[in-house]
Formats: sequence, structure tokens, C-alpha cells
Amino acid sequence: MDGDEAPRPPRYDWFGWSVDAMEVDVTAGRLAETHEYFHRQLDDTTAFGGLTTTVAALADALPNEHWAEVRDRLQAMSDLVHEGFAVGLSLLATQQTIRAIVGYPIYDRHVRNVARLLGEDRHPWVALAALRAASTACMQSPALARAASDGLSRFDPISIVPLERPNHRLAALLTGGFRERVAAAEEAAAGQHGSETWWRPRGKILLDPEAMDGTAGEASAELHRRLLADAEQVLAKVGASMVTEVDYHPHLRSLLMQAQAIAPVGLTRIGALVEAPGGDLLQSGALDSQTIRLTAAPDRAVVLPRAGVSGLSGEGESAHGFVVVTRPERIRSAHGRIDGIKLPDAPVAAFLRSTVYDGERRDCVLHILVDDPVQLDSDISMYVSVLSSAAATEPATAERWMRWADPDHLSLVMDTPATAALRRWCVRGARFRTQTRLIRVERMEVRVIAGRVEREGSRSALVIIPTTEFGARWFEAARAEDPALSAAIVEDPDFFESEKTHLDIVLNHLLFEERYVGTGSWRR
Repeated sequence: MDGDEAPRPPRYDWFGWSVDAMEVDVTAGRLAETHEYFHRQLDDTTAFGGLTTTVAALADALPNEHWAEVRDRLQAMSDLVHEGFAVGLSLLATQQTIRAIVGYPIYDRHVRNVARLLGEDRHPWVALAALRAASTACMQSPALARAASDGLSRFDPISIVPLERPNHRLAALLTGGFRERVAAAEEAAAGQHGSETWWRPRGKILLDPEAMDGTAGEASAELHRRLLADAEQVLAKVGASMVTEVDYHPHLRSLLMQAQAIAPVGLTRIGALVEAPGGDLLQSGALDSQTIRLTAAPDRAVVLPRAGVSGLSGEGESAHGFVVVTRPERIRSAHGRIDGIKLPDAPVAAFLRSTVYDGERRDCVLHILVDDPVQLDSDISMYVSVLSSAAATEPATAERWMRWADPDHLSLVMDTPATAALRRWCVRGARFRTQTRLIRVERMEVRVIAGRVEREGSRSALVIIPTTEFGARWFEAARAEDPALSAAIVEDPDFFESEKTHLDIVLNHLLFEERYVGTGSWRR
């Protein structure tokens, strides 16, 4: 990538979003990434979103079949609802009014739609509940149940009648009096809450965080329920029905099983349904969704056998070996040119990895294939870094390398969802001792959450979660709001200093030799 190339805006792809790790204005970056997060949230919590993301997963697993066309047709039936929701909620969540966004003229249309739907200058507390209610009503369409009943292999979007299409349902709300119901709700709310401190703006704080907590939070949830019922009544007048936020789950599970039968290999996640004990529906946050594109890695990779090649990094006292246990497909996706021997066909492999320089220019990333830890007996310090997707794909291979490694030189880099993993790890009194730090490399900017899980005198490998400013803030909020995480996560302001040598080595390799990091990058 050219060093002068401007960062690309975040991009939502039905499974999460991608963002370039480049220095941008914090406010603008937060707004843009919050926008993508709300796309994900709407898909993860609604019936039509579940239908679309199920088909998107099939398109991802079977790229040569017709599923991409079906996915795109479903997206076209819901894009106005999606963009209005993401634009409006991202503005409200970043303490801005619902107005045209400077630098984003393509969103002007959606800002106007939201204003028409809710009314001008709505109080942000009311606007938040109303936009959620309207968007949910539009997306809680019977189309998912119809697809599950008819059979996914026979499903054709043309069978979805207009009033089961979210954009048509939005048109019904725009013309059916929903705006007047929102106005009445605001008048009642102002009478009830207008004297509360959280109702009144404080400088640039238009929506006080206290408005989403305690009694005010309960009132907001009740307002959402009332406005959702109002939206359902408006839709019922034109003959459109709405499924509940719970009743569509069995249809989504049915669709999942059908999709698995169509593509039994390669479907790790379909829609909002995560295959776990009990088959729970999990709504993922930022630490389960991000793909961060790095720019420092050379475009060329060289893959060599172990015979006679050192593959060490650093010089003098800094000399070390760095072994990464990863999936070869990650290497294929990271580099435009791969020289040397063919990458192994195995799902997971270990490589002694370093950067090769031509003068001061980084020429290539060298990957020396290592079949067994015994090949690495050396007086030089060896560091082992395991990608979490590799550990999930082939636990036995990852375990072999993790047992061999010096515990002080072992790291686990999360490229799969981290929130559920933290909940799994932090049980029976275990705690996650951690610190978050901003790392700047060249023109890149990455937040790194680093820590270790500790229990009764034992400790885990060094856990590294690369994220963005938005993801770091999401992590802080999750810690405050999730009782399990709040009890288990312990902030250690000296963690980076105490792990300095290890972190310096791992992060230098990670940020200069990987192309994609983040908890959604397992799909790369």
C-alpha cells in the first residue's frame, strides 16, 4: 500500500467490519466505526437480518454459486432501514444531533428519512428509543419464517411480498402516522422526566450516560416497547404483520441447519446464531467483529523449509526466534506475492517468522516451515505466538507448541471473538489482569488489550487483543455493564511495563508482519 494513500472508511460485510489502522480524527473514526457496529447489531437482533446474514454466510462459503446474488437482493430490500438506523444511532451514540454529516454526503438522504420518520429536533432520549423501535418493526418480518418453511435451497427473494420487505415497511411508517406517535411520546416523557438532570444537555453531552442506567434506563426500555407496539399498529393497518423479538429464533435455527446441510464445511458463523452448548443466540460487540488492516507488512512473502536457514530476528542481545502458529490461508490473504516452497495444505502450521530487509527497506516476510519444536533446539530465546483461530482449528497442534514454549515467551493473539472467550476463561475465581495501551507505528494506530488469566497461582499465556479506539471503549463499557466481566477483569496500570520485553517482541512482529489483525480477522 502506498504510504500516502488515504485511509479507507470502515466497511461492514454482514459478519463484522474492516477498518484501516491509520491515524484519523478520533471523533470521525468513532462515528464511522460506530455506524458499522449498528449495522451488525441490527442484523444480529432481527428476523430479516438473520435471513440476510445466513445467506451471506452461504455466499462466503460457496462463492461460485448463486448465494451472493440472493444476498444482494435481500440487502436491496432493507438498505434504507439499515442506513437510517446506522446513521441515526451512530450520531446519537457519539453525542451529535441527527443532522447532515460533514464529509459524508451519501448519508444526507438517510438523515432526511430519519427526520421524516421521527420528526425534527427530537430529544435524543426519545429519538434513540423511537429509531430502534421503528427499525426493529421494519426488520421483524415474516420473510425469515417463510424461507425456513419453504426450504433454503428453494428460496427465491422474489417470493417475499412487498409488506414483508423492510424498505416497504419503512414507507408505511413514514406515511402512516408513526411520527405523530413519537411526538406524543416525547410530550409525555418531557412532562415526566423534564426536571431530571439527565434529561437536560450539559455542554457537548446531549444524552447523559445516566439516561441509559437505573430508573431512566428502565423508562427508556419501556418507551421502546410502547413505540414498538405503536409501529406494529401502524403496520397492521396496511396488512403487515410483525414477529416478536423471540419467536423468530426457532426459524433462524431451522435456517442454520438447512444452511449447514448445503455447506457443511466452512460455516463457522451464520447470522446471529453461534454454535455453542445450548445453541445460544449471541449478540457480538466490537471485540467479536473487527478486522483491522495494517499497512507495514511487505507485500511479498517467502516460504522456505527449515534446512540450513536461521530465520532469527534481531541482533546481539536482542537476537531471538519468533514462531507463529497460524493457518496458511492467513498468509495467502496477507501477501500479494508468495515465493519459495508451496504453503502446506494442512489447516494449521508453525513458521519461524522474521522480516528480511534490503538496506532500510522491508523486502519480505520470511516464513520458515517448522514441523516439530525439536527442530528449534537453540541457545537463542524462542518466542511462540499462537493465533486463536489456529488453536480453534487444530487444538492438538496448538497445544503441542504451547506445551513446548517457555511460559514467559508464549502469547495467544486473538483473531476470533474475544468476549465469549473471556467469559469462558474467567470462571471459578479466575481473573484477567490487563492493561490497554495505544500503539503508534509509522502512520498506524492500534489499541492493544494485553493481559493474563490468573487462577490459584497459575497464569495463562500472554493474551493480546488488537483493537481500535472504538473497541477499547467498548471493552471499558462491557467491563462496567457485564457482571461476569466486571468481577473477573482487573486493571493493572503496570502490566505493559512488567511484560515489556515480551510485548516489544510480539507487537513488533505482529504489527510489521501481519496484514490483518482483530477479532474478526479469522475470516481472512
